[in-house]
Amino acid sequence: MNQDKLLKNTMKKLKFTLFLILLLISNLYSDTNFRVMTYNALKFPGENGAGRLSHFQTVFEASEPDILITQEIENENGADMLLTTLNTNGIEYARAEFVLTDTFYTANMLFYKISKASLISQDIIETPRRDIAEYVIFIDGNPIRFYSCHLKSSQGTENEQKRLEEITCLRNHLNNLEEGTEFIIVGDMNFYTSSEPAYQKIIADEGNNIGRGQDLSNQVGNWHDNYSFREVHSQSSRVNQFGGGVGGGLDDRFDFIFTSYEINNDSGIEYIDSSLTYFGNDGNHFNQSVNYSTNSAVPDSVADALYYASDHLPVFADFVSLDTLCSIYDIQYTIDPGPSNTYPSLLEGEIITTSGIVTGTYEKYGSTKFYISELEGGEWKGIFVYNTNSSYSPTLGDEVQLTAEVYEYYGMTEIINLTSFTISSQANPIPEPLEVSTNDVATQESLEGVLIKVSDVIVTQVQNPYGEWYVDDGTGECQIDDVFCPLEPVEVGQYFVSIIGIVNYSFGEYDLNPRSGDNLPTDEIHNPDSQLSLIVKPNPFYNKIQIELVKGNYNLPKSSKINIYNIKGQLIKQFKMQNAKYKMKIIEWDGKDKLGHIVESGIYLIQLIYDNKNIKIQKVVKLY
Repeated sequence: MNQDKLLKNTMKKLKFTLFLILLLISNLYSDTNFRVMTYNALKFPGENGAGRLSHFQTVFEASEPDILITQEIENENGADMLLTTLNTNGIEYARAEFVLTDTFYTANMLFYKISKASLISQDIIETPRRDIAEYVIFIDGNPIRFYSCHLKSSQGTENEQKRLEEITCLRNHLNNLEEGTEFIIVGDMNFYTSSEPAYQKIIADEGNNIGRGQDLSNQVGNWHDNYSFREVHSQSSRVNQFGGGVGGGLDDRFDFIFTSYEINNDSGIEYIDSSLTYFGNDGNHFNQSVNYSTNSAVPDSVADALYYASDHLPVFADFVSLDTLCSIYDIQYTIDPGPSNTYPSLLEGEIITTSGIVTGTYEKYGSTKFYISELEGGEWKGIFVYNTNSSYSPTLGDEVQLTAEVYEYYGMTEIINLTSFTISSQANPIPEPLEVSTNDVATQESLEGVLIKVSDVIVTQVQNPYGEWYVDDGTGECQIDDVFCPLEPVEVGQYFVSIIGIVNYSFGEYDLNPRSGDNLPTDEIHNPDSQLSLIVKPNPFYNKIQIELVKGNYNLPKSSKINIYNIKGQLIKQFKMQNAKYKMKIIEWDGKDKLGHIVESGIYLIQLIYDNKNIKIQKVVKLY
């Protein structure tokens, strides 16, 4: 082998090795680590809630929870106070709805970091005494259920039986979940020993083990006032009794984290070994206050904060959500035209889980068919979902997650046979349409399923018997079709300033499908032969638009103005021309009326007045 061949082979091996390394790194960093912390907040806010907030802030900043589940929240104001404290450095957290149902007059509460989690639903599991809260969360596409408990307190056989009754209600609920459901149980359990019936009910091997839990700690036994278990004690953080809490120092393990056996099955949610932490317990403060002398687990300032915030220590554990989602791009992207030159998906026939923002919907055969897009939109990032389940009814802007089969329908890549469907969030911004040429629409596989926009087009062929017609922007014509809705008849030579729609593939041809008549703006007068044009973009819009006045050789008088009206004909806003010596004037409307109030969603008219004559009008649509 000569030197040139040797060098080429070496470079190929290096490139392949680099590819594998990059692939490994990309897979590694696609997973999401998150910390779950349970914390009894001691009758918060109580009489001195405001005075305790700085201590909670110190604890939160030191422990860095992503999911914080608290017990003993007295009212909604208390939940809001803790949320504000979590968001001291910016809006990072959201919370669940405050629900107070039991006779203890305090509630559970969930706080979650919005960059890592989405709250899908919450519910209450009723018990004869203290109800248990259920929170369903999505993390990196994986659903996980959290259960927050605050069980009956105190020792004695009677109280142990009451705790058993509460946990039995929980276990019965968990046993009715779908097999494979992952869950985490947290809270102030008030267990004194692992032999008591309620603890055993959680971990019991029964005929139905869907709801069986496992203790993340292997330290089991009689925890109460037992030096051997000093490292897992979580109450009390103080020797002296004050602020409604108990004293006595650290001598009880009351705060727990249990998980389902489905966790750590190499999919979904995984527990990170040895991450269970009794925050602030260094094992050297048995029957002492957490801030007594030196605490080797946390700085003095944090030990003091733990002492004053609550009579419980927080307990946390770290988890990872494995990235099991398949992106729309991964489904669509291919450079292989296939035997029929239709570029079939490389995942054809595979069962995948994916997610996206709904960009278009229509009803057919008794169910909602829809398109989804990745958040930023773009080539290869849209796809059609052929849904046949009448109970799945997404709307524009919904973020959905679904599990289904990748299928090729006569050359059109789509998703069929949905086995799961969840609306993760609603009223999200729809991705901006990708601006392309008519020739791109007619020839580019990468636009299949994508929300796009063509501009300055002329009708070249009118509707055929199937409702199809053609437009051209000078690069080559493309087909317009009516998948979403019937369209008004057109004439050859008719001008559209733009057409927005989603690209389909059927009968061997790509076509552009407007989602409504508003996607074909004809009110905007942009005659190529005119020297004066009014351009408004984006349209439709969410927050603000630009109004561009292109003058050509015109000299507009200073009396010229732009008026904005609502659909009722009421004047909303007015802009006066301050300087007529320009070729193009750009005005930005921030979606507010003349009083500074944000206007409602709907249709608005942009009117240019020149010499007291209405010479240009543009209709725009404000969304949400």
